[in-house]
Amino acid sequence: MENTFAIGTQTQLSNEMWRAEFLATLDEGDLTHESFMFIKSNRYAGDSEDEVLEGYSQWCKEQGYEF
Repeated sequence: MENTFAIGTQTQLSNEMWRAEFLATLDEGDLTHESFMFIKSNRYAGDSEDEVLEGYSQWCKEQGYEF
């Protein structure tokens, strides 16, 4: 069964690798642009991140940032 996402691609990382790499993108516990880029590139079934990523994508577009 193939998963499709509104934004991003399915991850190839294990759960442990995903968590470790995601935590490395945080800045004192806060999400960063790198965090959103990581999530976008490492989606998984049932992650419920479409709305968050769509909102962030729109914000980046308004600010002139590439996402």
